[in-house]
Amino acid sequence: MARDKREETPADSKAFRAVFANFSQNPVRFRPSGPFCEKPRMGSAEAESRPFMSESDFEAAFRRAIKRTCGAGWYVRESSGRIRLDVRGEKGLTLDLKWNQEGADRALPRIQEIFKRFAAGAASLAEAANLTNTASSEQDIDLQELVETWRRTKPNTSDATFDKDHRPSINNALRLLASKNPPPDGERLCEAALAQWSGTSQALKRQQRSLRYFLEWAVKRGALKPRYLPGTPLTIKAPDKKTGYPLSDAQILRLLDSIQTEVTGNSGHSLRDVEAAKRWKFAIQLAAVYGLRPEDLNWLTVKQGPEGPELWSMYRKSKGGIHGKRTKERRLAPLFVRDLDGTPLDWNLLGRFQLGEKLPSLGPTGLGKPMTDKKGEPVESVAADRLKTYLSRRPVWKQLVAEGALLGETCTAYSFRHRFVKESYAAGFDRIQISEMCGHTVDVHDRNYARFQPSGTAKAYAKANEGAVMAV
Repeated sequence: MARDKREETPADSKAFRAVFANFSQNPVRFRPSGPFCEKPRMGSAEAESRPFMSESDFEAAFRRAIKRTCGAGWYVRESSGRIRLDVRGEKGLTLDLKWNQEGADRALPRIQEIFKRFAAGAASLAEAANLTNTASSEQDIDLQELVETWRRTKPNTSDATFDKDHRPSINNALRLLASKNPPPDGERLCEAALAQWSGTSQALKRQQRSLRYFLEWAVKRGALKPRYLPGTPLTIKAPDKKTGYPLSDAQILRLLDSIQTEVTGNSGHSLRDVEAAKRWKFAIQLAAVYGLRPEDLNWLTVKQGPEGPELWSMYRKSKGGIHGKRTKERRLAPLFVRDLDGTPLDWNLLGRFQLGEKLPSLGPTGLGKPMTDKKGEPVESVAADRLKTYLSRRPVWKQLVAEGALLGETCTAYSFRHRFVKESYAAGFDRIQISEMCGHTVDVHDRNYARFQPSGTAKAYAKANEGAVMAV
């Protein structure tokens, strides 16, 4: 994309010219003694119309304009016929502009831009000037290379996360910039680039944050003009958080019984359907008994512990908002589903996994194989979506969804994990122990599962009512 010519600052230019306006009323006509005051040709129209100032008048006006717009500590002077910019505490630089009124008129907006970039964090006066020159010149910028350069500044972000949460809005913005009628400023650029996301989505929040950081970086680098700095952030309504529905043991058994009809092959299903049903049943049993995230099913392994074989999840989930930080691998402990009589059901899940019983395909790599990025870090696949898709086709699952909706709660692929947490509290485990088994921090646990924690107040009232008799 061809760069526009250097952005002018009309207001500043007018302000500078106003400094010299008084000379138009009472022009001083005499021969200058200094070598850098241009003399109009006698008899020319320019000689009659343009005010002709002495060297001292010119210098004072120029310096006043610099002091007024850039502040104390910024000075200009003549150096070998050119304009020299000096800044207190910094190494000065000489501009390729003549020390005269025309040169000063052209230098003022340029020095102001250098001042803005220096104040914004440029490492030196020379770097600020270089960035200003880059942004002000005509050039073709490889927009895609610009994105890849920005990508390299985020080494702790996986490729999958960058492609999902960063690249879409940035690509939208660059397409707009390359169009025939690009947005005039950063605020309208952001509005147009983010238009496809809804006003309450977390995706909009992530895309907006990424786009703002990118534009600030590109402007500071000199790849985009200062007018493309992002303006006021869009107002994003916080979405109402849905409450997950914890399936009861009886509901889980209902679901598994419906799958069992396919596993036995008595419902007219093909052998392929029977094999798929076996794998899904195994996955659901594991998720309910061990409190697994759907993604955990891709990362199961058996280790030899001090008391025998142990089932582990090697999945290291990214900690949101903490770059490069991930949860630890964890040992899993079962909490058996109970039948209607309250008897724990041991489905021998660890033994079956050791013997190589298959799980369903839960990601693009298939058959339970985990996904990693180029650095070998875990990448969350589509395990939750795959499980949700399978369940949504089942009549019993639709009944469970309706039962949860009656309570204002949402039945999801994580409802098996919610069951594990709720039943763990019922069994007397504390929040620290349950957090360890779930593989998240106590803070995360409290934000999501505080509703399951036993209420001391309710227990006190229950104790007060002990010994009550039935009455009509």
